[in-house]
Amino acid sequence: MIDPVIPTTQDVFLAREVLRALYDSMNAEQPLSIQFTAAATGYEALALPPIAAKLLMQMLTEMSEGHAITLVTTKIEISTDMAADLLSVSEPLVAGLIDKGLLSAHTAGSQLHVLLHDVLAYKTMS
Repeated sequence: MIDPVIPTTQDVFLAREVLRALYDSMNAEQPLSIQFTAAATGYEALALPPIAAKLLMQMLTEMSEGHAITLVTTKIEISTDMAADLLSVSEPLVAGLIDKGLLSAHTAGSQLHVLLHDVLAYKTMS
């Protein structure tokens, strides 16, 4: 996990401007395209994968409201207690999902840990 970043007043202002421009230019039929300037090559335009555009919009929305943001990868391991909280179920139910092979787990010290990715995938399926 990357440390949270707290946007400055200028960041909030710029995030609002970019977010407004993105909303105005979005077309559900076509992927979002971004253009950037590289000192050596000049301007370059690239298509932004739809999932990256969605994440960018979410990030800019949070920034525009002055909220701290962070990036968390799904390779993070979490405790069964945290998994239970994410799934809104009891910890014994999570243990049952592990016993049934619906969630994979491993022992870290004396605790069982599961991959956040697996928990989120299970949540999507259920």
